[in-house]
Amino acid sequence: MKKNNTHDSGYWTKDRCKEEANKYASRCEFQDKAGGAYSAAKRNRWLDEVCSHMEGDNHLPGYWTKERCIEEASRFTKKSTFRKECQGAYGSAWKNGWLEEICMHMNQTQTRGYWTKERCIEEGKKYSRRSDFRKGGKGAYNAAYTKGWLEEVCAHMDKPYQYTKEECRVIALKYNVERYWRINESASYLQAEKNGWLSELTNHMKKMHRYTKDECRVEALKYTTRNEFCELSPQHYFRACSKNWIQEICQHMKRQGNLIYRKIYVFEFKDNHAYVGLAQKPEEREKEHLSAKNSGVYKYVKETNCPYEFKVLTDFLSRDEAAEQEDIWIKKYAEAGWQMINIRPGGDLGGCPRKYTKEYCTKIAKKYRYRYDFIKGDKDAYEGARRYGYLDEVCAHMKPKRQMPTKDEYREIALKYKTTAEFSKNDLNAYRYIIRHGWFDELCSHLATRHYWTDAEVIAESAKYNNPHEFRKGNPKAYDYAKRHDIMVKCCEQMNKKLTKSRDTQGLAPVILM
Repeated sequence: MKKNNTHDSGYWTKDRCKEEANKYASRCEFQDKAGGAYSAAKRNRWLDEVCSHMEGDNHLPGYWTKERCIEEASRFTKKSTFRKECQGAYGSAWKNGWLEEICMHMNQTQTRGYWTKERCIEEGKKYSRRSDFRKGGKGAYNAAYTKGWLEEVCAHMDKPYQYTKEECRVIALKYNVERYWRINESASYLQAEKNGWLSELTNHMKKMHRYTKDECRVEALKYTTRNEFCELSPQHYFRACSKNWIQEICQHMKRQGNLIYRKIYVFEFKDNHAYVGLAQKPEEREKEHLSAKNSGVYKYVKETNCPYEFKVLTDFLSRDEAAEQEDIWIKKYAEAGWQMINIRPGGDLGGCPRKYTKEYCTKIAKKYRYRYDFIKGDKDAYEGARRYGYLDEVCAHMKPKRQMPTKDEYREIALKYKTTAEFSKNDLNAYRYIIRHGWFDELCSHLATRHYWTDAEVIAESAKYNNPHEFRKGNPKAYDYAKRHDIMVKCCEQMNKKLTKSRDTQGLAPVILM
């Protein structure tokens, strides 16, 4: 009887699975050559029963006794091979605590305590260099290193080359930056460092200069705004910021920015701590402080979980006036006994103006038709619009997310193909979606499915050809079936009959195919 398509629900009954399993000697062969029957048996929990005849693969409860496990383990020299080739015996031995006993004859390099000093020395004798030992005998090398035997174990090995001071000097002269020497020729660098030659050999190299306060002040006098100072001399600017000199050395500069007014606000914590700041929209700024991980308020709330009261201290002030008032309010709170958690001194209006404004994000978003493309094309602009609350507005022109096709649309997709193989190859997502939703029998009934050969069909097919070479070329699937199921002799008999009949009509001597 010809086998039905494995996709047909209900075909693989228990009896059919057992009949199919009887053709194979092991579960691996069963799974490889009859995947449909194997999967059905496994899914319905018949696998142990239908495979009970298979040699060395019987997993029924109680099969793997200690004696059988010992007999099976004796075939292997490594635990890893034992575990891979015979999971049933290995698992039973592990569950019952027999594993160490039945694996005593194996090379147990991974067992704790295996690498004694003597074994490490013996393993080390196989190598002439430490690098080879580390790669080829990793277990022994690590054990020797951990337990302090490495020097003794590696005593016979070639010693690393010892650079002299003059050799290190010659190498050092090739570099102008110490870091490049360390990266490119680490052996000589480490030798110089170990022997205390480093400071002498790197005298000619460039050193990182740390600007003094006076140097930063002199540099700052060249500029009229902080933005200009930051852009044209960032090293001086950030050095001044890190040392809190920025307010003092930038007193002569004009404050930059637009003419938006700001308010002064304060976080008053119940444990007598406070934070004073300024913002265009204090209520939104409060939310930002509680969500930004680099905010002093966020860190303090996370550490102490202390309740607070948020207050707006002033009405709108000009930017310059707000900067001055912020500093005044910080001093007021400090003098009143509050512990200030401000990281920066008062009067700092912040960094550069916001880049991802509504206008900027709108301009970028117009390049894309879908939000997915927007994220992929300019993630920073997308995140900026989302963070500042106008994402929906700048994406208003975009098309909604593509909807999945309906059942009828999937029917139209399936009708484009003639076979299940062609469908799955050209539109795997649709193919899987149909199977996942249980529509396969309904939408794909027109598709030609995989043909399962029987012995009789293959023998009949072989009779069409004069020799095995023609058979393999004309129908490779039937030919492979004949080879796998050992019926090639019968197929050759059919070919002989055809060839003999043909030669008889021509008056020629018969030819026997071998």
